[in-house]
Amino acid sequence: MKKYIRARFGALALVILSAVLFSGASLVATLLQQHLIDGVTEKDMYVVGRTALALLGCGALEAGAFVVHNVSINLFSCKLGSDIRVRAFAGILRRSYQDFSSRTTSDYISAMTNDLQQLIAAYIDPMCLSVSVAILMLRSIILMFHYQPVIALLAILFAGLIAVFPIVMGKLVEKYQGRRSEALAALNAQMADAFTGFEVISSFGIQSRINRRFQDCVDTLRRREYKYYATGSLVDGMGQFFSILAQAVILIMAGYAVLQGKMTLGALTVFIGLSSGFCGNFSTILRFLPMLKGAKPLIERINELADYPESSGGRSAENAVFRGPITVENVSFQYEKTFVLENFSARFEKGGKYALTGPSGCGKSTLLRLLMGWLPEYSGTIRFDGRDARELTPEQLQAQISYIEQNVFLFNATLRENITLGADFTDAQLKKALTDSALVGDLENMPDGLDTLAGENGHKLSGGQKQRVAIARALLHNRSVLLIDEGTSALDRENADIVEKSLLANPELTLILVSHHLSPERASQFTQVYTMHAPAEGRDQA
Repeated sequence: MKKYIRARFGALALVILSAVLFSGASLVATLLQQHLIDGVTEKDMYVVGRTALALLGCGALEAGAFVVHNVSINLFSCKLGSDIRVRAFAGILRRSYQDFSSRTTSDYISAMTNDLQQLIAAYIDPMCLSVSVAILMLRSIILMFHYQPVIALLAILFAGLIAVFPIVMGKLVEKYQGRRSEALAALNAQMADAFTGFEVISSFGIQSRINRRFQDCVDTLRRREYKYYATGSLVDGMGQFFSILAQAVILIMAGYAVLQGKMTLGALTVFIGLSSGFCGNFSTILRFLPMLKGAKPLIERINELADYPESSGGRSAENAVFRGPITVENVSFQYEKTFVLENFSARFEKGGKYALTGPSGCGKSTLLRLLMGWLPEYSGTIRFDGRDARELTPEQLQAQISYIEQNVFLFNATLRENITLGADFTDAQLKKALTDSALVGDLENMPDGLDTLAGENGHKLSGGQKQRVAIARALLHNRSVLLIDEGTSALDRENADIVEKSLLANPELTLILVSHHLSPERASQFTQVYTMHAPAEGRDQA
């Protein structure tokens, strides 16, 4: 968190400066209040009039400083929250395929929404307010020393005693905050499952079962939130108790000082306000301490996302141009303890066209992910142009390889943006990609053509249209290797023939296509067909 604060030191300096200005104006106003009360007591109208005018001017300055201070706190909080959000989002996108897949989408969304909001509410805002309150406390204690040093020392002693309870309770608050965050993540995961799987829930009539699961998540969150807030309320209550006790003792001693003639009535009135402000502000800080300490799990969770390291490669993508064959030598891969690939070997020549066939679970999709560099924990060797794939970064591999997955993903943007991905291409390049992907006919029936919105995950398009968009995207970006995982399965025979004919006719393109079923006629069009078999007791992972 320190690095974010350092980056916004200017905004924090404004918070501190405005707090000092407000506190200084408040200090002067407090002294003027004493003079005003003493002037009224002595019936000195000259002192009363002059002091009243000065008090009005000081009040205006105090009010202005207060406004600036509140605005500066909001500004600092918003900037810090935005910095954290942007950095955490970038950290998520830097993750490797394997690390990214180790968590659910709802887990990331929960961290970027609920956890960040909690971090702002339980750490950033209290931290800013603590700065303000601490400066006001300093003002109070300075004036209390001015009036009665002994009583001021007593107030500091009470403050130390009051601080013990919140510090002791901080660990408990931290634990409950962590459990609350876990419950929120579980609730988000349940909602994501329900909304994504709405069709399955509806068609099988399992609404009651899903409702019960959701109710369980809500009940768990309620219990954990209750413990978190109850503990915080207990800390607040104890702080208030000790604060009231301290004020009572200070008031009794100040009254005794008046009886001894060591303080004027005006000084007593001001001293009561100062002691009340000191104890109240200290109680506020003590209320914030468990919150700041309890935010530790949130900070660790956000930092774990934001501080994900950059790719260790640093090699340029230009150094990874593939001019020779891709070889797979005795490659094995397992999910947990079950093998999906076992001692598999293949050779894919530059510009060759290859098909991978076989039953579910034989590792076809897994092999494509291995070639993409997404699953590094394999045995055996994969070589590109004779170079071991382990010497290449995933970024280098992906700069030369396009992958069309079985379940095509489209952004909630126009077809043009989904195809170009924000890059610039000539009209001729775009036209060729649209023609070769058989997408031209679809665009003619769309009123907005390429500017048609795909909708969330392409829900406004049919399955075949989504696949044609994905193929156009891959062709336009002109990678030297194209991996297709059942990428034409949703196309009708006519459009599938157009697409495959275009891909097979490209002499520079190395094509590796996964298909569960390949007719003899289609098989004859490929350079070679590899029939894969599931290892003994393998499981359906591909």
